[in-house]
Amino acid sequence: MASSVKHFCTICEYDGISNTAVIWCTECEVFFCGDCEKTHSKSGLSKHHKTMSADNYKKLPTFMQQISSQCRDHNTMIGFYCSFHACPCYVECVTDKHKKYQDIV
Repeated sequence: MASSVKHFCTICEYDGISNTAVIWCTECEVFFCGDCEKTHSKSGLSKHHKTMSADNYKKLPTFMQQISSQCRDHNTMIGFYCSFHACPCYVECVTDKHKKYQDIV
């Protein structure tokens, strides 16, 4: 089901600018306008990232749009998954909140 929500460039929004997003980076998990996408696609750290058009992102089911590779508590790339809590977690989470659970992968 396509969403009618208009997405704005995440980078431009940091500067208070509302440029319409044209792509979604599946690895950075942010939207980019045309200008920011050019920079993102040329950067050594992100030039090989997988992206999709903002229009195709809107067509994804809501549950897929909510999937994140970032730890909810530490805003860091996950390294583990706790099947008891059904959530991704960072190494600090394992020692903070998940250490008594055996279902960490």
